[in-house]
Amino acid sequence: EDIYMIIDTKAPTVEFDPNGNAEDLSVVETVVTVTDYSVLDGTKYMWTTDATLEPTADQITNEFESGDTIAAPTEDGDYYLWVVATDLVGNTTLVRSEVFKVDHTAPSNPTVTGKEVIEGVPSTEELPTGSTTNKDVLVEVTPGVDERDEGVETTVTITKDGTPVE
Repeated sequence: EDIYMIIDTKAPTVEFDPNGNAEDLSVVETVVTVTDYSVLDGTKYMWTTDATLEPTADQITNEFESGDTIAAPTEDGDYYLWVVATDLVGNTTLVRSEVFKVDHTAPSNPTVTGKEVIEGVPSTEELPTGSTTNKDVLVEVTPGVDERDEGVETTVTITKDGTPVE
């Protein structure tokens, strides 16, 4: 009788889908797929906020099955998913995802102020909120700010009698 032996020297492979997100999202999750030549013995994960501080395999304690969807923490921030996978013969892989950006905080409200323009010169007094005038008005808009965004795009539409003014 012949006896065959397979020697497994390859560590499991790990894939993230998606592998990070470039823009802030309020719901962040990824499907983690782990494959191996032989049989998996364990798959675990942990989230960190540091891409460079590699945890040890012992620090990673959250168990999961290959193909599971893993949700990021719900607090605002940049997160990295670390996965450790081990097969039955002890081959181990420790990998990190790309950054997942989580943002649940809405930007602050914009402010809009108006000043009547008299003979080409803006008044020093701001118009009260909700007021109307038949004079020219200088309008200043300060966009809302999202502390996690580096830049904010603002669109302002001026209307007269409900019709946009070009």
